[in-house]
Amino acid sequence: MKSYPDPYRHFENLDSAETQNFAAEANAETRARFLENDKARALSDGILAQLQDTRQIPFCQEHRARMYHFHQDAEYPKGVYRVCTAATYRSGYPEWKILFSVADFDELLGDDVYLGGVSHLVEQPNRALLTLSKSGGDTAYTLEVDLEAGELVEGGFHFPAGKNHVSWRDENSVWVCPAWDERQLTESGYPREVWLVERGKSFEESLPVYQIAEDGMMVNAWRYLDPQGSPIDLIEASDGFYTKTYLQVSAEGEAKPLNLPNDCDVVGYLAGHLLLTLRKDWNRANQSYPSGALVAVKLNRGELGAAQLLFAPDEAQALESVETTKRFVVASLLENVQGRLKAWRFTDGKWQEVELPRLPSGALEMTDQPWGGDVVYLAASDFTTPLTLFALDLNVMELTVMRRQPQQFDSDGINVQQFWTTSADGERIPYFHVGKNATPDTPTLVYAYGGFGIPELPHYLGSVGKYWLEEGNAFVLANIRGGG
Repeated sequence: MKSYPDPYRHFENLDSAETQNFAAEANAETRARFLENDKARALSDGILAQLQDTRQIPFCQEHRARMYHFHQDAEYPKGVYRVCTAATYRSGYPEWKILFSVADFDELLGDDVYLGGVSHLVEQPNRALLTLSKSGGDTAYTLEVDLEAGELVEGGFHFPAGKNHVSWRDENSVWVCPAWDERQLTESGYPREVWLVERGKSFEESLPVYQIAEDGMMVNAWRYLDPQGSPIDLIEASDGFYTKTYLQVSAEGEAKPLNLPNDCDVVGYLAGHLLLTLRKDWNRANQSYPSGALVAVKLNRGELGAAQLLFAPDEAQALESVETTKRFVVASLLENVQGRLKAWRFTDGKWQEVELPRLPSGALEMTDQPWGGDVVYLAASDFTTPLTLFALDLNVMELTVMRRQPQQFDSDGINVQQFWTTSADGERIPYFHVGKNATPDTPTLVYAYGGFGIPELPHYLGSVGKYWLEEGNAFVLANIRGGG
């Protein structure tokens, strides 16, 4: 094989001609060895066709029986934001209406921008804050748009490019953590100030609410709407990735620290209770709440009241995410690397767990929760079952299929088995074996990832199933530590 120069010595000048030549030559050799033959082209074309299958499920945000979706294709490489009615979406034949094209904002802003997110004002979903990423990076513009009229809101909430955090407070005010001026930044390069900006006022005329020291990491602010009570406004002031202080902002704009563990996460608010996930044990009022637990704490004007343990994981469980509906708290968790749900309702002065209908196995993810109701959308799949979108109505405990992606390979005879192996320190590590054969000489792809607490779950093996498992080969997913 041809000898190439050490690429690491080029890191200081990645745009040099020598570096570009190295990359081009290495890429050309790779293509010649592995791709320039009929079998490789057929495989590549087949996988690409699967990935571009237009029958894939469009995952949406639902607001007032309208489904909002970001869509990209060859005609719109930067994407369009579109909407259809919930009725046509459920029918499988959505009648889309394009609300805006992202490319149109390039000329308006005189910049190369990409859609970072759309934040609807839930009480008036036609009003939205757009986050438009500058060249696909962390720096972004914020613009307020009227989606029904298809135009910017005149005199609306528009902010310059920066690593800003902007969120709705109500129809006439937003929380702004600015980052378009170096004086607004921490040493880490993130916002250190919280401002309340009211409609019709310039930023300079607005109310500064809170500021952290320059050696802190960042601040964020948002409003929780409680369908069963009054909203609350919170500030999260982070010292680092895992330590922070939470503060409640009064109607007068005073930020009062909450006496919470500095390593917990506030994940919701319902029925006057903050919902917390714990990284370490929390000892409070002669009670102990274990690490990894979900706890509800009564909040009244900045003062914490009684706490209740909703969920504590055992050695085979981990809490993944929490969602609140109008009346329920719903938690997604892993149990032996399989998705599970639990739910609670505040009744007779305490949180009580409710029984859920039978749910699919494999990967289970909450994808949307329409505001003001008790329906949760769930995406589920496993190694041999295509991704399926379900609607779970918690009021009647009914699970219905919304959409299902097409089968991409023949799963007949393909078995899924979960095994455990023992590591050097005695810990039992799970893994999945998928295939028609489990003999020592069966060609097997082994995939493992362990980092950042991100688990690898049973997921539909579309391309691997079609071009590997169907031929009698096997696939192993190893759930190594570090992956959650």
